[in-house]
Amino acid sequence: MNIFIKYPIPAIFFLALLFLSGCRKEIDFRLFYEGDQLVINAMLTSNEPFFVELSHTISPSESIAADLLVANATVNLYQGDSLLFLLEEQAKGQYRAPMNWRPVPGESYKIEAIAAGYTTASTQPVMMPTPPDIQISSFQDSAYKPMDTGSSGGRVELTINDPASENDFYLIRAFADWDSIIVRISNILADPVLSGNSICSYNNSYLSDHCFVESPFKVIYLLSIPSNFDRSIRPSRILLQVSKISESYYRYYQYQIQPEDFELAFTDPAPTYTNVEQGYGFLGAQNIKMLEIPL
Repeated sequence: MNIFIKYPIPAIFFLALLFLSGCRKEIDFRLFYEGDQLVINAMLTSNEPFFVELSHTISPSESIAADLLVANATVNLYQGDSLLFLLEEQAKGQYRAPMNWRPVPGESYKIEAIAAGYTTASTQPVMMPTPPDIQISSFQDSAYKPMDTGSSGGRVELTINDPASENDFYLIRAFADWDSIIVRISNILADPVLSGNSICSYNNSYLSDHCFVESPFKVIYLLSIPSNFDRSIRPSRILLQVSKISESYYRYYQYQIQPEDFELAFTDPAPTYTNVEQGYGFLGAQNIKMLEIPL
């Protein structure tokens, strides 16, 4: 005779918890640490002075509150294989090129950092992108029509002229201007092909031309003004910051995106992107263009 005992589901969970609560095992987990190394972080931009932040790594057993900035280092900026500048130290760990210097589109740059007690670190060469060839094709103003996101905004279509022979990356950001008070607003990709493919885009703002099937290519964004703003006060204009960015910039921030909540527990650890040899950090580049939509 077969006897079946049915336990209510909550009871099963209680029993499992009761038996497992007494299970304990200590694991001596030692992380390999290769010693302190230099960390270079810098961004080449078309419209701002060039700065380098120099710090160093620490052992996992040390306090993260430690002062990591590296002073009295030699930081060299190269254009191609030629030394361009010895960067001037402005503050501890902060090094600057001449204030009026800007990178030349189409030229490649790299940084070399030398500091006592550390292995010399250098970035891989990064090419300064050419200016983005992006225009506004159309704009539909819906600033006072509620959207399903609980906010309001508009619909903008951009035309991107992207050479098929080049592998390019883009960053699109939107802002609203209320009498010189400029606030970042969200821009949501309306193209399911781009937004649903991690190879094509991420975080709505970062685009790869991997999925551009033709040139010029049309990209549609829904602009979303935060609902906590008084929508009875109309912004004077919408600003679109469109940038052509280096692949290193695109990859670095792509690696920063991590699953949230429950999904994080089942995600394999991933190393942080770096294009620094004998060290860590990254050198990126962006060529910025501002587009204005008067309202």
